Parts: sequence; structure tokens; C-alpha cells
Amino acid sequence: MKKFKLTEDVLIQIIDEQAVIVSPSGGMITTVNETGAFIIRFLKNNKDVTLEELVRVVQAEFDAPKNIITNDVLTFIEVMLTNKIVEKFDI
Repeated sequence: MKKFKLTEDVLIQIIDEQAVIVSPSGGMITTVNETGAFIIRFLKNNKDVTLEELVRVVQAEFDAPKNIITNDVLTFIEVMLTNKIVEKFDI
């Protein structure tokens, strides 16, 4: 099973309903919208999260069909992996 967590050196600042993310290892400064900020905040407060858990909490927070949320969460996580903001591991 794949799990996700924030990369150790990531710095996060929540401003209103957005998040500014600094990833020294990825050489990136990224801003994300309300949904992205919700996911980042959830990852910050919960270690070792599965994709299914992320989809479930996002669906509980935002009113949208599960297939759209699943696609959006997967796309978001892939971008965060590419930018070295999130890392993936097997348990």
C-alpha cells in the first residue's frame, strides 16, 4: 500500500484560504488554492496518509462527486511529488 507524507524540509504558510509552500530540496515556491491548502494541512497534521484517506477527507469537506475528487486529489499529489513537496513510500 502506498502512503504519502510531506517532505521533511517543506515549509508551509497558510494565508487566508491559500497555502504558500517552500520546498528547498525541490527548489520550489508554490501557492495552492483552498482545496490544495486543505490537503497540505491534512498531510501536515497526519503522517503516513493513503490516497483513499485523502479522497475521503476531501469529499467530506467539499461537495463534489467522488470520481472528480479522486481525479483532482491524484493530480494534486502527482504535482506535489514532482515538486518534492510530498513523498511516497510503501508500507
